[in-house]
Amino acid sequence: MPVDLLPRTYIKTAASGNQRVLAFCEVCGSSLYACAVENPPSYSLRIGTLKQRQELGTPKHQIWTRRRHDWVELPEGIESFEGQP
Repeated sequence: MPVDLLPRTYIKTAASGNQRVLAFCEVCGSSLYACAVENPPSYSLRIGTLKQRQELGTPKHQIWTRRRHDWVELPEGIESFEGQP
């Protein structure tokens, strides 16, 4: 994505009523990140879209592991959650 393009965003409301900002590329539609609507403490990156993903280091935790493919493995000691913690 060219540097001068900003991602498109929309607000998704979950069944729980919680809202999240979902960002995507306006050119190809690839999902980029998600964060809380108010005062986001962290961002959930979609690292498959990043060229620099090797520079991110070891993940601290993984969420939504019930959707993870069987062939995806994380390093030992990584905290994981079947859903949103």
